[in-house]
Amino acid sequence: MIQRHKMSILFLLCLISGQVWSQSIEEKDSVEVFPAKTWLIGLNTQLFFDFVTEDLFGGDSLISPRIELLARRNYTSNKAIRLRVFGEFQSFTQESAEPTPNPPFIKNRNSAIGMALGHEWQFFLSKKWFGYYGVEFEFEFSSGKREKDEAYLLSEDNQPQNRYDVQTKKGYALAGMPFIGFGYRVTERMVLSAEAKIIGSHFWASTAFKESIRLDDPQMTIPIPTPVTYQDDLISKETNFYIRPYTGIFVNYLF
Repeated sequence: MIQRHKMSILFLLCLISGQVWSQSIEEKDSVEVFPAKTWLIGLNTQLFFDFVTEDLFGGDSLISPRIELLARRNYTSNKAIRLRVFGEFQSFTQESAEPTPNPPFIKNRNSAIGMALGHEWQFFLSKKWFGYYGVEFEFEFSSGKREKDEAYLLSEDNQPQNRYDVQTKKGYALAGMPFIGFGYRVTERMVLSAEAKIIGSHFWASTAFKESIRLDDPQMTIPIPTPVTYQDDLISKETNFYIRPYTGIFVNYLF
């Protein structure tokens, strides 16, 4: 009998706790985080950390960190449409220090641009803090080019040759990503936010291969002939699922 009373009391406590928790969530959801018809525009500050922590400019190298902008439009209380755009660029050149007319070299250039559309739900936590969650769908286009000029086999009459090899790559990626984040009001209009994402993506890429071979003359510069295809294009496909626990801190301004 005593055991049955204990079970009844425990069930009653669980029921009351559930009701209180549900009411608390409803009350917080009813508190307006941002007014309707407002814009929250943000810049991902991770690019500044990349400038500080990486050697972005060295010799003939140029690496542009990922630049990412996020715009959120609250069309009603605590509900927003998201638009995120991003891009990055990398260029690297390494040339032989030998004082020859046709020095070997390696050049790499890569770039990527993309955008994402999504929906966001916001909830009140305190006067300064709020949370949000939602889902995004992202599209990304990337391209790259790798050029390499190096010494090659001797010709039939034992003259040195150079081989110029160029590989060009184009890729597309589609991704879906649910996210959860938290924000902090620094001032009435200045807001900091950070979020984590679960990402499922599919990537498709095509790589083309071309080459040209020319004699190497130590006395004069030999122009590189028009390269020709030496193997079929390589098609690659890849599907990934992973968690990105940190995507950078956004500095946002409320309009």
